[in-house]
Amino acid sequence: MAEEIQQYSSLSTADVKGVLEMLVKLTARNLYYGFNVNLEGLGTLQMTLDCPPDISQKKVNAKSVKFKSVVFRPAASLKKALKNTPLTHVNVNVHSCKRSNEEIDAMLTNYFNKHETMTRRDFQMLCGLTRSTAVRHLKRLKASGKIVNISDNRHPVYRKGNFTD
Repeated sequence: MAEEIQQYSSLSTADVKGVLEMLVKLTARNLYYGFNVNLEGLGTLQMTLDCPPDISQKKVNAKSVKFKSVVFRPAASLKKALKNTPLTHVNVNVHSCKRSNEEIDAMLTNYFNKHETMTRRDFQMLCGLTRSTAVRHLKRLKASGKIVNISDNRHPVYRKGNFTD
């Protein structure tokens, strides 16, 4: 989103990322102190708590109540903006395509004949894999030297390594 915001504003991607990072910190701090966080036009974040169901109301104390989650309630303007979203049915398979390591290697060879680099998402879409299956295959491919990460580990970008065809 930082890159998209940068495209539509005078802010740099780094500026946007800095603001978003501070938003996370301040949201956590305000929720920690028991406040709801209202992001005007977007919605409200509120912390929810959990208490064991077998405790009587008289025995409830601060130690028995624990953090449960954060809930988001969208602003009316956001719901209104999404109200007429056109929807279509898409047949989505939530499982990975069954592909052998050899098939994946061949697909990668073909991919790298046309492209210099690849992201995890590119690989996932190319092979029809779920995220977790794609990550597992990427680890295998990295370990065998068939691909090389030319970026950092948090946002890897891969290039072709040593394929022995």
